[in-house]
Amino acid sequence: MAKDLWTIGRILEWTTSYFADKGIESPRIDGELLLAHVLKKDRIYLYTHYDEPLTTSELDAYRPLVIQRGKGYSVAVIVGHKEFMGLSFKVNDRVLIPRPDTETLVEQVLAMTDKDKPVKILDLGVGPGTILLSLLHYLPKAAGIGLDISMDALTVAKDNANNLELAQRVLLLPSDLFTALVTRRNEIDSYLKQWDQSLLSTVFNANAQSNANAQSESGESQRRIKEESMISSVLSQGQQVSVTNKHGLGEKLLFDWIVSNPPYIPESDKSILAPEVLHEPSTALFGGADGLDYYRRILAEAYQYLADDGHLIVEIGIHQVQAVADMAEKIGHYGPVSRYKDLAGIERVLCWQKK
Repeated sequence: MAKDLWTIGRILEWTTSYFADKGIESPRIDGELLLAHVLKKDRIYLYTHYDEPLTTSELDAYRPLVIQRGKGYSVAVIVGHKEFMGLSFKVNDRVLIPRPDTETLVEQVLAMTDKDKPVKILDLGVGPGTILLSLLHYLPKAAGIGLDISMDALTVAKDNANNLELAQRVLLLPSDLFTALVTRRNEIDSYLKQWDQSLLSTVFNANAQSNANAQSESGESQRRIKEESMISSVLSQGQQVSVTNKHGLGEKLLFDWIVSNPPYIPESDKSILAPEVLHEPSTALFGGADGLDYYRRILAEAYQYLADDGHLIVEIGIHQVQAVADMAEKIGHYGPVSRYKDLAGIERVLCWQKK
């Protein structure tokens, strides 16, 4: 880049041309996102300040980001965060970068779940936590357990849980799919018990406040009636709000939802993937020769961990819908499959209720 005057408009034009020469699919947008990150402004600012000169320090900060993008790293990895379901998630090159397609899965779970009821969610291959933490954010009475074989991914997921103020509502454990449900059972039971106590405390406090309000408005006899009603209500609601009442601590773990976006790219497709995808961890991308290895394992065990009215929901790759649906039907423990399309009209999500 020349050392003469570089305005916002000029640097974007140069970056767009540079990225286009590198074969990057969205050269203009990527340049804008990187520059907006450096300037700590939104993209609209770039257009309203098109002729604004950039300082030397701003150019020095922008240059290495452009070089990284030219080498094939995604914008999300470079800037260190990615938007998903209206939330900002920390990401890096050691986790799967969330895609808009995956919002289809989250939106379907939310559409099928009463946010005022407690639910227990298991996320297999939790990655940076985008699916599970999004669900917990929008389902305030849900408890979540996230499992992943990658310690790097779990570290990022924990950071995201803290950033989203959800750390008290999620347990993140290293696991090869379901193994931690057995090997870390005591820790899981302790977490679920604590969450039950938290829910019960919320119910009791709400009823106590209601009773206090009633006392200020009525006499002693009305106060006693309200007090007895409050105690009965807490005992009754304690059963309704408990996330453990469907299995009991020490018994079989049962979940209302098991969710997963497993690795599903066939090994043979590696040569046709975009450079930014190849910079993501291979363990989060590839699902064996045909891309279906993880579905075989998940479907073989998931029904054992579903409540009677529980659901399994997974993201799938293009052209995998029939193969995965046939697997579930052959196993025989799942009801009819429901299929959901992403914004591009591609069948992206499959869902079953336990039979």
